[in-house]
Amino acid sequence: MSFFSKKREVCLEDFCRDFYENLIFGQKIKELAKEAKDAIVKVDDAFAVVDLQKLTYEFTIIGFELFAVAWAHHFEDSLVSQSIFTKKYLTEKKKDDIWDGMKKYYLAVQSSKTYDVSAIKNISIAKDWVEYCDKEKKILSKNGIILSESVLENVYRSSWRRKSKKAWKTGATIFGIRLALCERLGLAEGDDSTHFGRFTFDDSNINFGINTNAQFRLSAFINWLYDEAEQSLSKIEIKK
Repeated sequence: MSFFSKKREVCLEDFCRDFYENLIFGQKIKELAKEAKDAIVKVDDAFAVVDLQKLTYEFTIIGFELFAVAWAHHFEDSLVSQSIFTKKYLTEKKKDDIWDGMKKYYLAVQSSKTYDVSAIKNISIAKDWVEYCDKEKKILSKNGIILSESVLENVYRSSWRRKSKKAWKTGATIFGIRLALCERLGLAEGDDSTHFGRFTFDDSNINFGINTNAQFRLSAFINWLYDEAEQSLSKIEIKK
C-alpha cells in the first residue's frame, strides 16, 4: 500500500462516537427526512400523512442499524465490540428507545440473508450462526466479560448482520428495511412483532402503502444512509 493510499488508524469508540454525534444525531438526518418526504409526496400523495418528526426518528434508528451493517462489511472481527459500544453510548445518551427500535430493522437484515437460498444453504447459515456466537462468547469470557443477557444480545445482533453483503448488493436488505419502515410509519400492514422470514421479498406480494415510484425514492434515501457509513469506514483501520 502506498503512502498516499494508507488508511487512517482510529480508535473504535472515538470514531463511532464522532460519526453518531456529527451525522446521525446531527442536522443532516433532519434535512434528509424533509427532503425525502418532499420528494416522495411528489410521486404519491399517500406519503403526505407521514409525520415528519416520526420519519426523522425512524431515519435516525435506521442510520444506527445501517452503520452496524456497513461495519460488518468492513470489520467483522470487531463487530461485537462495535455493538457493545453502541449500546453503551445510547444508554449514556438516554436513547435506549433507539436501541430497542433497531430490532425491527435488524430482523429485516437477518431475513434478507436467507432470501432465495436453498434449504441446504439455510442449514449452513444456521450452523455458521451457532459457531460464530460460540466463538465470540469464548472470546468475551476469556477477556473477563460476564455473559449477561445484555452482552449476549450484542453477540446475536452481530451474528445477524455479518455476511450480509451479498443481500445488500442484491437489494434484498433494502427491500426488508423499506418494508419495516413503511410498517413503522403506518403505511403498510404490520407491527413491531413482524417476522420478515415469512416474506419472499417479492414486491407483488406485499402492500407497502405507497406506489412503486415512491418506494424507489424511499429506497434511495435508505441507501444514502448506508453509503455515508460505508464510505467513512472504507477510509479507516481500527486500532488493535
